[in-house]
Amino acid sequence: MGRYGARRRIASLNDDGLHGFSANDWAAPLLTYLFLSLSADLRPPADLRRYAQTRALATLACLAVNVITI
Repeated sequence: MGRYGARRRIASLNDDGLHGFSANDWAAPLLTYLFLSLSADLRPPADLRRYAQTRALATLACLAVNVITI
């Protein structure tokens, strides 16, 4: 099995969605967005517009980290 088998198993993780994206690549940013939205609902931020921009940036950063590095 060796290296070929390991590569084959890892490549199969990306077969469940868009080409090159696994379910985790989509789930992590979604959960980040939802968690930050719930956090803002429980404790409203002082500047809602700035919080929304930061939440969007954090979501995009989460997607980029999952796709590029993991």
